[in-house]
Amino acid sequence: AAAYVFERAVTLSFDQANNPEGYYNVDEFAALLYNFGLANHLYCLQNGTTTTVKQLKKALALYNMAISVLQVEGEENPSTPDASLLSVAILNNMGQIQQEFGQYEAARDTYQTLLKQWLLLKREGAMQTVLDESDCNGVFLNLFMYSYIPETAAAA
Repeated sequence: AAAYVFERAVTLSFDQANNPEGYYNVDEFAALLYNFGLANHLYCLQNGTTTTVKQLKKALALYNMAISVLQVEGEENPSTPDASLLSVAILNNMGQIQQEFGQYEAARDTYQTLLKQWLLLKREGAMQTVLDESDCNGVFLNLFMYSYIPETAAAA
């Protein structure tokens, strides 16, 4: 079965009143990185040729940068619903690419982090405010299919 890919770009509102200098905040910067990664990811899905491996690697690198930015920010400030949606989208798509590349342990770790974020959204009652039904079903399917990847025994 094919893994679900979160295909929507993420937009965040820019609050000029709280940012008179006009600088991007961390969530906006992470959203830009995610959207650049998504553009590469979607290109690969639409073209499906071996020449797209470079774009898929670029998408994974951009997703990694985006989630790193959010994780550093999350240590200092509580997560907002927008940042939670962004985290879910990034982690879901990272896991999908890692699966595609056969990076099963990395994918398992990514999906376990996604599961924690998913449960946090559910516990806070924010799930339906940031994800639509098809997103919920797709992410849940990925979590069900890929969050447990059996350990492989070492070759003799």
